[in-house]
Amino acid sequence: MTYAPLHSDALREPHGRKVADSLAFIADAINAFRVWRLNRRTERLIASLPADICKDIGWPSAAADDRRSPRGRLARM
Repeated sequence: MTYAPLHSDALREPHGRKVADSLAFIADAINAFRVWRLNRRTERLIASLPADICKDIGWPSAAADDRRSPRGRLARM
């Protein structure tokens, strides 16, 4: 069995790559959470507005209206 000395690049390079990959994964997860949290905050703020203002700004969007429309229930009957 061959042992590499501790100062060898053979030990540092794979370890450094694993650490960098782990840090990149964590950074991506944190960024995704921040985007999710910002979207939820925006939805809560808009939902707290009066109905006439929500209608003026087009909230909820057409896609959200389609999910709540009776067409979906009628299509299943």
